[in-house]
Amino acid sequence: MLRISCQSSKHSDMRRYHLLLLFFLCSGGCLFAQTTIFDALDKKVPGKGTVTINQSWAIRSAVGKQSYDMKIETDGDTNYILMPGYRIQVFADNNQRTAKEEAESKELQIKELIAGIPTYVKYNAPFWRLYVGDFITHEEAFSMMSRLVNAFPTFKKEIQIKEEEVRIPLNERFSGR
Repeated sequence: MLRISCQSSKHSDMRRYHLLLLFFLCSGGCLFAQTTIFDALDKKVPGKGTVTINQSWAIRSAVGKQSYDMKIETDGDTNYILMPGYRIQVFADNNQRTAKEEAESKELQIKELIAGIPTYVKYNAPFWRLYVGDFITHEEAFSMMSRLVNAFPTFKKEIQIKEEEVRIPLNERFSGR
């Protein structure tokens, strides 16, 4: 336990004054540090243009804040955000004797063509499915789907974009290029 004792009341008043001053300076610095892109764009700078942004205050107040239901997952040295997104379903079959092997075979073919892209072989009774990628936008998924259809024309009938919970790496991002 830390005790500070002062002999004179003048010394004590000075110490309180300094502590209050330090507190206000620190809290004022924190307030200035919490600027958003909207604050930066609203600032008028001589010789620069003016930017007008029209959006609701709900959007403005949400920018820069972490979602409370955000899920984080760690795998080795990489941290992932789990969030709604898109994956490409390349294969789905319910033949219990051949479906798993076929899904794994197609997975290897895709990994040979596109090194580093995440693939997922999943079983949800009675189907074995192969998913490719973790995409935030439908456009990213569509671009990769087109690439897969061109590379594997025999897969074309089964390839489709599905909404799934995706794993987005915080440390790095697969570009798919």
